Amino acid sequence: MAREVHDEVAQIQKTLPGGVHLRPYYDQSIIVTESIKSVRDAILIGLFLASIIMVLFLRDWGTSVVAGLVIPITLLVTFIALKMLGESFNLMTLGGLAAAVGLVIDDAIVVVENIVLHRDAGEGRLEAIYSALKEIMVPLVGSTVTPVVVFLPSFRSRASPAPSFAPWR
Repeated sequence: MAREVHDEVAQIQKTLPGGVHLRPYYDQSIIVTESIKSVRDAILIGLFLASIIMVLFLRDWGTSVVAGLVIPITLLVTFIALKMLGESFNLMTLGGLAAAVGLVIDDAIVVVENIVLHRDAGEGRLEAIYSALKEIMVPLVGSTVTPVVVFLPSFRSRASPAPSFAPWR
């Protein structure tokens, strides 16, 4: 949208009399563009480093690739959910995505490490997955839901009025 506005301003500028110039006072699209690049880089670096760590310490390419696929799939599901809920994509969303990617990477590493631990103990692939998930499901869900519960009070519907902070009310 910002590009379209810039293009339209350029077209209008051509029709203005000499000496009259349109200049942006404050262009927030630059901040948004840089933030998108920053989040993209954080996601890619996190994915790359997590994959390297899993391969180096667990020595299991297949499991590391599966764990690496969790992040793009999670982001895709997030984008679909945002679209379905009619939410906008803004700086706050980008910040939340950056934080969430860290949580997803942490959870993926914990799950993969526990599966490999069970496989190294002699369990078959499916048995190791079942045992590992059964063993860590409750703590994993608890650690993942905690940030949601902490920030839930700050979420409000667009239809609800802004909270009043006046002490006399």
